[in-house]
Amino acid sequence: MEFFHDSRRPDCRAPIGAVTPGTQIVLRLYVQGFADQVTLRYWNGHENLVAMRDLGLGAYEATIQAPDTPQLMWYDFRALNERGHWVYYGNAQDRLGGVGAHYLDVPPSFQVTVYDPDFMPPAFLREGIMYQIFPDRFYRSKLPVSEREDRIMHEVWDEPPFITADLRTGDNWSLD
Repeated sequence: MEFFHDSRRPDCRAPIGAVTPGTQIVLRLYVQGFADQVTLRYWNGHENLVAMRDLGLGAYEATIQAPDTPQLMWYDFRALNERGHWVYYGNAQDRLGGVGAHYLDVPPSFQVTVYDPDFMPPAFLREGIMYQIFPDRFYRSKLPVSEREDRIMHEVWDEPPFITADLRTGDNWSLD
């Protein structure tokens, strides 16, 4: 049994992209081979299981409604194969949406963002650019491990930097 769903294609998910509260979302799964009890699993605070309607020619469809408040919703699919085992289809390993992947257990889910259409960013941000640099630069959950002998690992954050002369010029200027 093969599944197909692409969260960026309007024939698989309509509308595509983020939605406003209360929007009806049509989700389609294409199945090649035997499939029984094709089910959409979604949640927005609690799990919901919806039997998908067989449209014929291997296409299955379910319509759900976005919640009344802005939040994230999640969904994936499952079906029984010819041996009576559940087969799952969800977001790909990178979790970036688009074409999903098959799984033998509960998969990572596709995301639907439900946004507030009345939200306006603060005035000082409307014409500007914001940079977020080094978000993980100073995060360490464990000591660093270096497998390379040509690298110097600073285990004490407060120690002075190690500076070596450039082998070509003999100075310490950056090669940027």
